[in-house]
This record gives sequence, C-alpha cells and structure tokens, in this order.
Amino acid sequence: YLDDGELYRFVERRTSQCVRQGDLEGIVLTGLCNNRAIDLLQSYVNRTADVQSACLAVGHVVPAVFEDDRVRRWVESYRDLLDRWGMWRQRALFDTQRVPFADQALPPQIYVRCGSCGQSLTVGSTSSTAKSHMRRGRGGRVQVQQRLRCCPYCAKLLPRCAVCLLALSGALPGT
Repeated sequence: YLDDGELYRFVERRTSQCVRQGDLEGIVLTGLCNNRAIDLLQSYVNRTADVQSACLAVGHVVPAVFEDDRVRRWVESYRDLLDRWGMWRQRALFDTQRVPFADQALPPQIYVRCGSCGQSLTVGSTSSTAKSHMRRGRGGRVQVQQRLRCCPYCAKLLPRCAVCLLALSGALPGT
C-alpha cells in the first residue's frame, strides 16, 4: 500500500524509466496524445530501429491531435521502406488509413481517358467492349462487375502499365 504522494512518485519514476529505456509498456503510463509518449517512442526507435511499430502506434493520433516532427520523419522513413521493398499495396493502405477521408467529400482526382481518341472512360460509357465478371459477394449473392478491356468509342485496347507492363483493364467506377 502506498499513499497518494508515494504512488505519484512511483508512477513518475516508472514512467521516466520507461521513457529512458524505450519500453513500450510505458505507453500505458504516458498515453499516446502527448510529448512524453513521443519521447518514449523515440527512445524505442533509437534502441530497435523499429519505425513500423512507432508509426502504427501514433499514426492516427499525431496528425489529428497534435504535430511532432519526429513522427513525421518516422512516417516518411516507413513509407520509403515500404516503397523500397515494393510493398505498394501496404503503403497505400497505410497512407489511406492514416488520413480520415470519410469525413470529407473529395472531388475526383483522376480522370481516365482513352489514349487514342481522348474520350472519357466512365460508367456511362459502357458498351459491348466491357466484359462482365460474376463473383460471389457477401451473403452468397452474385455480384456482376464490369471490366473495361478497350475503349468503347474507338475500340482500341487500353494501354499497358508503364511499371509492370500489364494491360490496364479495371473495374468500371461505380460497378
């Protein structure tokens, strides 16, 4: 049993020890929404070079609650690491889950046009050149997804990706 003063001093000593040693158990004592937590994570990163854990721990807190340059550097290092390893899907998931897009109505940022005729390739432009794929959805229902293989206006095949050289044929937006 400890009185309030002794308990407070014990918790402070233990918290300082965790921050100095980079002990992640100290997050319970510091929380995530303050500079002391970032100091603890910085000690952890210095000791282990594990920026992934640090980024995932504070990735949702720091841009929303407060700013810290150390976290920004960790995030950039982690994103660069994922890029070097060719883990683009994980990088995209990390980027989109960090930023709260659900609250914002974003305008379209990419417009797909045919490279030959310049016409827009949108949902309303489907024709016989769009191929339907059937797949099982949730609850066992069949979902039909239209995939565009060539331009519905000039009937030329869509180009290949400059990175992987696979033919660009994707699901039409909104299907």
